[in-house]
Amino acid sequence: MNNQQATLTRKERIALLNKQISSLSEEKKRNMAARFGVVNIEGKYYSLHNQLLLAMQLDNPTVVAGFKQWQEANHKIKKGEHGALILFPVGSKDKNGKVEEVENFLTGVVFDISQTEEME
Repeated sequence: MNNQQATLTRKERIALLNKQISSLSEEKKRNMAARFGVVNIEGKYYSLHNQLLLAMQLDNPTVVAGFKQWQEANHKIKKGEHGALILFPVGSKDKNGKVEEVENFLTGVVFDISQTEEME
């Protein structure tokens, strides 16, 4: 994250990132996403859009999770690390907890495993 992005609000940061992604060709988007193949801590791949968001904010992301998810996995975020913004859908869910009808998207903050260390 550069100094300009550090002073922006979360809403402004995600808008800027979305604008940058929108300006990319479809080929460039696919090539960027193919280079990383970012998964969450449960091993599930992120959407193309979230993969691009992560690629634009982190150096070589591989496995990412939120603050509490890392704690549950016996990891802590290293001092001074900054998380990356992703989008997640909000809406009505089916019986398995999966969002069926997307009503909106909210931002979440995740950290790459390289930004963590095991707890003692």
